Amino acid sequence: MLEMSLWDSPGQEDYDKLRPISYPNADVALICFSLVQPDTLVNVVERWIPEVTYFQPDTLVNVVERWIPEVTYYCPRVPVIIVGTKKDLRNVVDTRKSVTSYEGRRVAEKVGAFAYLECSALT
Repeated sequence: MLEMSLWDSPGQEDYDKLRPISYPNADVALICFSLVQPDTLVNVVERWIPEVTYFQPDTLVNVVERWIPEVTYYCPRVPVIIVGTKKDLRNVVDTRKSVTSYEGRRVAEKVGAFAYLECSALT
């Protein structure tokens, strides 16, 4: 039997002290960012990765600057999967501002993520 629980942790600073409650006993960390908002990817790298790596016995900029540091801090031995969301909107919004698959994979490699995935709520 497989049991899986998903915790959607808010990224706002108001929740900084509550978010670590979701990290103990985590087996994997999914860190999501919006493919159509590049600054969310930087936030993942600089905040989330450090937070998760400490605790385990929404743009490209956010992934790098915020989420990667936070996650790696609270869950040091937990595999991290970087997930680009809103893949379907690349063709709808100004694609010059969207994060490409290549850029997402490069950031995932840079932070030592286990994998990089992209998804859409539509497909």
